[in-house]
Amino acid sequence: MLLKAAALKAVALSAIAATALAAVLPERTVIVTQPGSPIQITKYQAHYNEGNRFVARGIAHMVSYTNTSPKKVVAFRVGIVSFNVFDEFLGRMGGYATEDLVPNKGAPGTWTQNVYAGSSFHTGIMYVDKVRFEDGTMWVSDKAPVLEAIRQLQKDFDSKLLEERLNREVPGGEAAGGAAAAGD
Repeated sequence: MLLKAAALKAVALSAIAATALAAVLPERTVIVTQPGSPIQITKYQAHYNEGNRFVARGIAHMVSYTNTSPKKVVAFRVGIVSFNVFDEFLGRMGGYATEDLVPNKGAPGTWTQNVYAGSSFHTGIMYVDKVRFEDGTMWVSDKAPVLEAIRQLQKDFDSKLLEERLNREVPGGEAAGGAAAAGD
């Protein structure tokens, strides 16, 4: 019983510490835009959630986006790269949205990323990675601007971390706007 009380106290102190850290060192978010991208990210916020019965534990990446192309989009993936308070790489994930998005239509989405030491989250970088149109054609991002943004934070970032297949992702449920949540 004493061990259980100590464990609960440690969890409570961890939540307090994460909240205090966020107050002193607020999270940063960066949207990497690319010429010709058919999806525009118009708003991006991120923060660590300790989690409870109703909210998943992890880094919540909340976004608003718009289809700026003249074609109907049927699916797209955003790339999300997270760093801790020391600008060290925490993880990368893809957030999938499989909804019909007609030209000039916007929607919100939320993806939760579960990474080791997620409570140390400080900076999130988001970009549109891949888009599928109704006619079957696809648009694929250029990783050079993404790497440039990341290397402003971490000069020796290994570009292979952006090229790894996103095969560790698992569906995390339905997110706002119909975007499917996924996490590492």
